[in-house]
Amino acid sequence: MDRIPHIILYQNAKITLGENVVITSCSSTNPIGVKHKCILAVLNSGAQINIGNNTGITGASICCSTQVDIGSNVYIGSGVGIWDTDFHPINWKEREKRPNDGKSLPIKIGDNVFIGANSIILKGVTIDDGAVIGAGSVVSRNVGSNEIVAGNPAKKIKKIIYE
Repeated sequence: MDRIPHIILYQNAKITLGENVVITSCSSTNPIGVKHKCILAVLNSGAQINIGNNTGITGASICCSTQVDIGSNVYIGSGVGIWDTDFHPINWKEREKRPNDGKSLPIKIGDNVFIGANSIILKGVTIDDGAVIGAGSVVSRNVGSNEIVAGNPAKKIKKIIYE
């Protein structure tokens, strides 16, 4: 598996990278391995992915229909999915008429966040600075600064207190 991410960029969509961003699909850079190539997909005109400085992403998929903002000094583990869209409508009648018209809401991930392997961040979520997302979590609600959350659905485990 090579290091280069798979990019899907709709016309008039944008991906902005800060300084020292590392995006890799190479299993030799991650001791737990990589299930698939890193994917950055911006699916609509005017939509954008913004990634801050010193952020590392390994074998994750980021799919954006509106906006995904990822701060600086963020670690995104192997197999993570960050999706600001449902992709398809929940109602089967709507899905039949407009199969690719799922609900979308922006995602904001603050600075110094760690997202553990195989976690999923869903549409409309804000993860504040310093938060830790436990491996395998499904995050459907906002996460406060310096909180540790884990599980499906992700629940607060504790607040990190720095002295």
